[in-house]
Amino acid sequence: MSIFKFCAVCDEVRLEMGNNKAIIIGFYGMLPYAEISVPNPSQPIPMLTFLLISGTPLVAGRYRVQVSVKDPNGRELASQEVPAIDQEINAEPFNAIIAIQPLPLAGLGTYQVTAIVNGKEDFAGTFVISQAPAAQ
Repeated sequence: MSIFKFCAVCDEVRLEMGNNKAIIIGFYGMLPYAEISVPNPSQPIPMLTFLLISGTPLVAGRYRVQVSVKDPNGRELASQEVPAIDQEINAEPFNAIIAIQPLPLAGLGTYQVTAIVNGKEDFAGTFVISQAPAAQ
């Protein structure tokens, strides 16, 4: 059974101190319904953030969360460079924020995102990189 049920894709997520409230900046959508229009699909995105949401309380314990991002040809883009979250969790819902800075791109198409929890694939979804209209 998956730990994470949802994944928001955005430019950045900031946590408010003291109340654990997330501020989402530049929201693209929820996987698999996120589309990112870029002017140059061969240039990296300066920062892309994945907000993984459990929704329901987890069993208390230690969780190590990593993200893998693969281009439309199945090549790994980010898993080794992105530090994992390694955290002790109480029996409560868990949100993991993982930012990739920068995210290299390999052109237009559908990209695969996989959350890996404690060494096992947990949640997978896709987002689309599309061509932004020319500036006028």
